Amino acid sequence: MPKRKRSQPLTFGSACSGLCAELFAAEYLGVEATAIFACDNDKHVTTLSKQLWQHKFYYNDVFEDEFVQNAPCVDFFLGGFPCGPFSLQGLGKGVNDEAQGTVVYRLLMYIARKQPTTFLLKNVKGLLTAHPNVLLEVMTFLRGLKVKGSKKPLYTVVWACLNSRDFGLPQNRERICVVGLKNSRKIADFSWPISVKMRSLSCFLDMDDVGNMVSNMKKLNKTELENIRKSYQKIKSEGGSPAKQHYVLNVGGTSPQYNLNYSPCLTRTRCGSKGYWLSWLNRSMKTHEMWALQGLPKKSFPKEVVSESQLGKIIGNSIPITMLAAVMRNMFEACQFR
Repeated sequence: MPKRKRSQPLTFGSACSGLCAELFAAEYLGVEATAIFACDNDKHVTTLSKQLWQHKFYYNDVFEDEFVQNAPCVDFFLGGFPCGPFSLQGLGKGVNDEAQGTVVYRLLMYIARKQPTTFLLKNVKGLLTAHPNVLLEVMTFLRGLKVKGSKKPLYTVVWACLNSRDFGLPQNRERICVVGLKNSRKIADFSWPISVKMRSLSCFLDMDDVGNMVSNMKKLNKTELENIRKSYQKIKSEGGSPAKQHYVLNVGGTSPQYNLNYSPCLTRTRCGSKGYWLSWLNRSMKTHEMWALQGLPKKSFPKEVVSESQLGKIIGNSIPITMLAAVMRNMFEACQFR
């Protein structure tokens, strides 16, 4: 196969596409990209994606034959199959969740049939800790794909658990990443990216917007108020100061979570309800601040495309852009894409 000229744009496709983080990551890297296809069954995601990007093809469901049969081969394929079945916070059904847990098999089917040059599959850490059999099944299947008419493996496939905190973002977000590189295009070994220093929350939040605690707390429900009370009590017992130090609280769950100087993991549910409290600013985190904490560019923040609640949910499902871009950079260099 002839080597790709650098002047040729790379082709991108994704499933369970959400914001199409791969295209934001390509922009971050300065890689010229052609958006070939996306696939998502959420109507709000579809509305937002079509506003942000101009895909040649858009599919509505990975379970429809149209996706597996017609989605083209691309240079880079991103598959972020649903986290809920594998998350420690969910029901933990894994692949026994027929609606969402089996989506991964449709992504594997696409890879086997269309053989993209490179691919990345991602999911929550629970895929490793609670469902290691599924991770093993995915790795075994992908490593078992052979070059047609040969016993040679089609792909080099590796996996790792990465955290967005190691890629400049002050958010604790651990994700399992499965990377595949077509051996016929490899010119060097793939290596996982080196971590970089976590940036300050001040780079992502409106630090001058200090709220009135009394009035802002009136906007919260009983669960959120109780979680703030419990968190503040524990922080003070540990010698901390919620008013002076930068604590980010996840206040929407059954039990409170908080971190000092970085955010707990942004989730679909909590972002949709604005369930993060900034202790020193006396207010909830804003939707555009959540957007920034995922490494998304401020200039691209969508206004009035979908409701703020739906946008929050979509943001909470995204893969952090700086982390994805770092992995993509090394993938592309290993295949002489850059």
